[in-house]
Amino acid sequence: MAVPHTALLAALWSFCWPGLAAVPPASSPTVAELAPEVPRLRSLCAPLWSDLSPECLAELDRVYMDRDVGRNWHSGPAEYPGKSGVRNVWPAAPARDRIVWRDVFEDPLALRSAVNEAAAEPRCRAGVGETPHHLREDCAADAFARLSVLRHACDDILFSDGRERHDWAGTWAQIRRSLDETARDAYDHALRATTLDESELHIAWRLPRCRAVPPAALDRVVALRISPFDFHLQSQWWGLRIVAARLGSPWANMRVGRLGLGRADVNATAEADLVLAYVRRAEIAASNEYWRLPYLLAAREYDLRTHAPQIDWSKLERYFSQAAIDRARPAVERLLRRGWRPMDEPDVDGEVTWPWAVAPPVLETRVIARRIDPGGTVRWVYESGAEHWLDSEGRGTYWDPESGETTRVAHTELGYYRQLPHLRSWVDERGRPRWLDYYGMEHWIDADGAEHWIDFGGTEWILLPPEPPPDGGPRR
Repeated sequence: MAVPHTALLAALWSFCWPGLAAVPPASSPTVAELAPEVPRLRSLCAPLWSDLSPECLAELDRVYMDRDVGRNWHSGPAEYPGKSGVRNVWPAAPARDRIVWRDVFEDPLALRSAVNEAAAEPRCRAGVGETPHHLREDCAADAFARLSVLRHACDDILFSDGRERHDWAGTWAQIRRSLDETARDAYDHALRATTLDESELHIAWRLPRCRAVPPAALDRVVALRISPFDFHLQSQWWGLRIVAARLGSPWANMRVGRLGLGRADVNATAEADLVLAYVRRAEIAASNEYWRLPYLLAAREYDLRTHAPQIDWSKLERYFSQAAIDRARPAVERLLRRGWRPMDEPDVDGEVTWPWAVAPPVLETRVIARRIDPGGTVRWVYESGAEHWLDSEGRGTYWDPESGETTRVAHTELGYYRQLPHLRSWVDERGRPRWLDYYGMEHWIDADGAEHWIDFGGTEWILLPPEPPPDGGPRR
């Protein structure tokens, strides 16, 4: 039987990007309504990677501004659907606490202001294993979540765009060539090509939207540490999302992903919201479908017992067969019968205050001496006897007293890191200089002239004032 062209597009689109199918319809076109529009929109906006016309932008705003962000989650080349297929995993989606693109782009400065105000409040700085969901409104949890979306949506795009006006058309042409080479069959090719058509259209719309965001809205949030991921961007979207989840944003708890799934946080979430805790527990088991599904079904059982469920469960059966659900039923009944069992919480060094850029409790103190050799070079001398200095070319050099070997090292505290700009400098009430270094660690000078700082692992470092060696001292 022949299938009408528009119906085929709608069917393909509903499966090619799982987030689309799992989110309740927004006020913008639904999945089935949008798929037939894509060819017309691409024609209206051609060429996509030039200055889009006002008519094109108005139409794309109509399509996307009130669309759930989960329906177009891709943000960078590594996430473009169609490049390597789409993983068919059911994503939990809020029934009410959704985020649409209008929430992100309408007033970015207001989002940033709300985050800054909350981040300045000590009570809002929830650390590892803390989930004060009762502070959701007072501590602007939803603003943290929306700013995380803005940063995730724009940081990568603007980074690429700033590289001498990135060749966007070339990027997408390369992805399409990759699709041609990797498609398994005609159906797989059609499914992924349909995804790419809309994905390219969406990114072409998002690019001018991101360019129009005031730079101040995308500036670094000083109260948060730089993420250990996205090094080339130093993006903070992940840290913002973790804060939003701890402060009670349902959306963030469903979207924090496996990277934000510290077991202490999941255990604490169970005390605040059992439904969200089981959803997050399922994420930990994401690679094991045998256990992922029981946790999701347990979350559904608890959620549907309430008068206003948090999660839209209507499309769960699209991702799990009835046979799989039936097989999981005994495990679900055991979970419900025994109640929440806390997960083991392994010690995580240096994560006590993550993602806040605040000093943790001091666990140990280390002293570094400084001496000036006869050639005028300042050397850091560690308690082990090892020495570290900058050579004539400004590169870090390290001497190991055990082996007697001298090696060159890069990106050291003495060299690269101390040359980065400070976030803030001031003089305290005693007239002594204090500053926040590039990574948010506070440094201060004591009465004896020694420099102190506490790293995020809980080590207080004391850098003593320089002491020149006796005349004629050794040189290495």
